Amino acid sequence: MKIRIQGLDILRFFAAVSVVLYHYFFIGPLQGYWPQNQLFPITHFGDFGVDVFFVISGFVISVSAEGRSFSHFAKSRFVRIMPALLVCSLITAGTASLLPGVSVKDVFVRWITSLTLFPQLFGQELLTTVYWTLQIEVKFYILVTILIIFKVWERKKNIIIPVWLVISLCNQFFFNYKFLSDYLLTEFSGHFIAGILLYQIRKKESTSFTSLGLILSSILIWKHLSNFESWISGAYNYGFSDLGTLLFAPTIISIVYWVSYHDKISLPSKLVTALGSMSYTLYLLHADLGFFVRAFSDRYLFQKYPALQQVFTDPVIVIIAIIASLALSALVALVIEPRLKTPLQFLLRHGQYDSKSKAFRHSALSKGIPNE
Repeated sequence: MKIRIQGLDILRFFAAVSVVLYHYFFIGPLQGYWPQNQLFPITHFGDFGVDVFFVISGFVISVSAEGRSFSHFAKSRFVRIMPALLVCSLITAGTASLLPGVSVKDVFVRWITSLTLFPQLFGQELLTTVYWTLQIEVKFYILVTILIIFKVWERKKNIIIPVWLVISLCNQFFFNYKFLSDYLLTEFSGHFIAGILLYQIRKKESTSFTSLGLILSSILIWKHLSNFESWISGAYNYGFSDLGTLLFAPTIISIVYWVSYHDKISLPSKLVTALGSMSYTLYLLHADLGFFVRAFSDRYLFQKYPALQQVFTDPVIVIIAIIASLALSALVALVIEPRLKTPLQFLLRHGQYDSKSKAFRHSALSKGIPNE
């Protein structure tokens, strides 16, 4: 079923937008970047966009890994992540370096090490905190790659999933072993397994375990949401109840299930594909662009031109940050990234690249490819 499901493209875009709203209108006010407004309580829900991403990832990786060798799968994941990450992280590092009082050398080191996706191995922090989800994604890709290498991803999946669920449930509720959380992703396995099971349902390959598997996945997702809300409540004295988060887990799975059946929707195909492509770059760029606009205004613009504070009020700064995030994410996803992917794809497949080759098109809007 190597098709592009337009419903998933739209859902990914709205999930990315929900995370933007969460950071700008919920976490931003809590951390003192600007005052709270009417959107504050509503945008608390926006963080669940990350959970939607992870469930979609389980679904999409099931599509991407189907019938592929480990090298083909690994290369496709590399091409999916790295070009956009390279450009977006360069933008993030560049804007950070423009701020007064920031060490360009320190930013450069964090940028270089963050391109490995695991800068902690080099004693560095992530260039931007939103990259933590990429670390989870890449670990999931590595697990799938290992299973493909040992030829058990497709043949033994119906055994692997229950075992993974049992280990995850035991670890999240009883053991709390860090190495299991780090290497078997026990905190997020429910998200990925839910997506895998939804793909099996979509293919009409569900088993007697599928329904139970989705219930157990919901419990694991709820456990993650509950832990996160406990952190929010402890840090900012504001959070959802455990009962509230209990309802969100099956809701997230149900939304992805419903959307996964919408291969076509009543919007122009190029627009849908463009929005789906922008979801990744918007997620990578938005948080630090928002911080940059706020910090640049406070540390430089208002210091040099105090009268501008009357023009660039908090709402104006937020609007500028959102417009900048959308514009740059579109530029990277639709113009720059495809031009990096083209030679990279050709190089990985053929070992060399001819710039005059017609093998690939410089476009993020090509049709008939599966959701990456």
